[in-house]
Amino acid sequence: MIMQKLAFYIWAYKNVRENPIYQIHLRCLKYYHNIFTDTVFYVALEEEGDLYREIVNDIIGCGFDECSVKIIKGVNDYKFGEAKFCYDEVFHDLLSYDGITLFSHTKGLSNVLDEDRNITQDTERIKKIACWVCGMYYSNLSDMTDVTQRLYRDGYITYGAFKVNNNYWHYAGSFYWVNSKKLWNYLNAENKQMPIPADRTYAESVFYLTFPEKERKLMQTFNDVHFNDVPTMYDTPFESIERVFGFKYASFLDFYSKIIDGIL
Repeated sequence: MIMQKLAFYIWAYKNVRENPIYQIHLRCLKYYHNIFTDTVFYVALEEEGDLYREIVNDIIGCGFDECSVKIIKGVNDYKFGEAKFCYDEVFHDLLSYDGITLFSHTKGLSNVLDEDRNITQDTERIKKIACWVCGMYYSNLSDMTDVTQRLYRDGYITYGAFKVNNNYWHYAGSFYWVNSKKLWNYLNAENKQMPIPADRTYAESVFYLTFPEKERKLMQTFNDVHFNDVPTMYDTPFESIERVFGFKYASFLDFYSKIIDGIL
């Protein structure tokens, strides 16, 4: 049996449950929850109160088993964000998990908030962010046969949506799969260690810091797409995802429509 772990970070600011992008994440998690054999969530709170229990109920409502899911109650760290959780659950002890891990997080929450943390009235912007978020889930979870083949049979260590080269090459959205044992074998052969977090950009920049440029071939992408300069969710996400997904775009739009139904 292939072990497939979900490591998910939730930015739990005060009114997060009212955020439509948070609701989109929950829908996506519910849609794909059966894929995972192991799950760990980190709930990064900004204040004490009922919110933690409400979020735990949201997680269980996605179909995850309350008896087996691991939920960590923590504090939001503005310097490191999801970086420490990413390191602890994915990279700290690679030999402790004989399987593949998907790192993901509540991408896009802040992008629909104004400076007072109210939801923007710009509905088109919200749709763009929702499209991008759905794209991260679809690219990593819609074809698990491809994911497992690439990370087990083929020579790849990581798998994600697509690689971009804005400032440094990384996986779009910082959603990605990692084969722990393969990564450990690579580091051992190269006499290297995983970098440790220096700030909140770690989850995004970790493979740029780990692999020299010549080893970027170890990073596989959904639909075999590698783009150096792809517009992001801030610009034209539907056009970008159509370029990346190709003939699978129609299937993605069907998924997107199901996820946003009743939310947007």
